[in-house]
Amino acid sequence: MSAPLRSSSEGPGRQKILGIYLNDHLAGAAVGAGLVHRMVQEHGDSPYGQELRALETDISQDRRALVRLMTDLHFPARRYKVYGAWLGEKLGRVKPNGRPLRRSGLALLIELEAMRRAVTGKALLWRSLLAALPYTAPCRER
Repeated sequence: MSAPLRSSSEGPGRQKILGIYLNDHLAGAAVGAGLVHRMVQEHGDSPYGQELRALETDISQDRRALVRLMTDLHFPARRYKVYGAWLGEKLGRVKPNGRPLRRSGLALLIELEAMRRAVTGKALLWRSLLAALPYTAPCRER
């Protein structure tokens, strides 16, 4: 007699996928934190500096909450993903814009669009985790 088939939403495979998912969001948080920090440094004295500082605080708190969740669920942080994302954010700053020593006038718009995508993605993470909670909470086998 053959063993019953498990769906992809059961067992260790689900846990592995959840760990990958959380680590991907942790890497994204590194990108967001680096980007918003630079934006605060560059535009902190502007009329929207206060909002940028508040966003930097929110991103930092969100990242800490994600790290606590991963710790509670016994998922190790994959440092290579975090460092790779951090490096990618730094390399993303070096791009041809026709001004070798200055930033393009579109740089702020591009950064704000990136931050909006990052914040939206993080909100979706928390919603997804809340929706999956009934399925992930009982599975603590390791």
